[in-house]
Amino acid sequence: MKRKAFMFILSLIAVFSVTVGVQGQFVSASEVETVNELQQKSKQVTETIDLEYVPPVHYFYSSGGYAGYLRLVSYIYHAKDEIYRAIYTGTLYDGPPYPAPFSINIEDEY
Repeated sequence: MKRKAFMFILSLIAVFSVTVGVQGQFVSASEVETVNELQQKSKQVTETIDLEYVPPVHYFYSSGGYAGYLRLVSYIYHAKDEIYRAIYTGTLYDGPPYPAPFSINIEDEY
């Protein structure tokens, strides 16, 4: 009887130690990926851009190692020069990924 009780307790200890040991080995994806989370530098810009066509609602712009999508604020057509002068504003980032504009539509003409 003592031997059966001893073996039962020993089995419980073995199962408990294996269970606790296995749980300590798991690493969640969130713990690993926190280092890579959007550590981008960004800056707000307003740019005036001359175009030969009607300005699109969104414009991908890059300058000085920064890039991103800008949103059209306004534009005017200069008949003398036959150009559209557009004013865009938005956020530029120092590297990909470049977030797509919230209201971008695949039907927008560029």
